[in-house]
Amino acid sequence: MVELLKSSAAAAYGQIALATLFNLGTVYCLKRAEGFTNLWPSIVALVTISLTQWLLSRAMASGMDMGLAIATLVVCVMVGSTLMGIFLFDEPVSAQKAVGFGIAVIGVLIASVAKAPS
Repeated sequence: MVELLKSSAAAAYGQIALATLFNLGTVYCLKRAEGFTNLWPSIVALVTISLTQWLLSRAMASGMDMGLAIATLVVCVMVGSTLMGIFLFDEPVSAQKAVGFGIAVIGVLIASVAKAPS
């Protein structure tokens, strides 16, 4: 049973989801670190980015395609960090950004259901 979970698509996507959360933690801490001049946010950013990379490597080791793993992580972090910027840091959002993010999300969804050529 444990072996099944290690190699399943659900496990890979779970690892990508955790990697996304850690990467969003990194983004938040980098904003607070102010160019690595604040000690604790800087340290947390270094730890969370290391955890992100480890989880990403685990997802790929469990059989997830490298391109799909990276694209999924990047799009999730892009959308999450934009929402974080809007709601936590009062950053503006435009219709162009929203459309661009929508296109990126659709692209990852299409890639995730695409079958590899035989």
